[in-house]
Amino acid sequence: MGELLRALGSSHTAFFHQRRDSVPAPYSINATLRAVDTPQGKRWMFVDVIEDGPTFHAGIRPGELLLSIDSELLIPPKSANFRIGASHELEIGTFSGGKRQVAIEVPNRAAKDRPPMIEPRSLSHRMLAPDTGLVRVATFPGAVGQSFARGLDAAVRDLKDHGVQRLIVDIRGNIGGGLGSLRLLSYLCPGKVEIVIASRGSVFGRGTRRKN
Repeated sequence: MGELLRALGSSHTAFFHQRRDSVPAPYSINATLRAVDTPQGKRWMFVDVIEDGPTFHAGIRPGELLLSIDSELLIPPKSANFRIGASHELEIGTFSGGKRQVAIEVPNRAAKDRPPMIEPRSLSHRMLAPDTGLVRVATFPGAVGQSFARGLDAAVRDLKDHGVQRLIVDIRGNIGGGLGSLRLLSYLCPGKVEIVIASRGSVFGRGTRRKN
């Protein structure tokens, strides 16, 4: 299974097991990577850096290259894995040839009853221009997603209070999660059509019914 996933050449596909010492980047340092061509050959490039995650706090930004972990050269398709609760030394590069050493801390707060992972901050929002707002969704936490739904409603209200007329919803790097995604979908429907889960997995909208 691991070999098949590595052949995809993506940082955000994983086969979860109980080990906490080999966790892919999206689930450990809250960042996604993409294999790109550089003058030195194939390298991993940071694509999504989730706000408030370990990568963000380490000062790494999208577009930079991950050259090595703990002095071990990292060349795709070999995946970038990290240890829960550990500190790693990374060599970070740029397309222009620059290099620097960065220490990154992976917190030890993975839930015992879930796969070993560090959940990113699920929701953030801000105004980008006088009439344009941004909502970024990195994950849909919780099985039912009630807390996420309340947070999303509060974010949208705040943006409206600031005069938003256009909304950008950014789900790049989203690692999935629970049913909170339905709350987000309801905002994308005309008239904010409510979407809820009913018995036998049927999905109901206002006055409509669709079976999964």
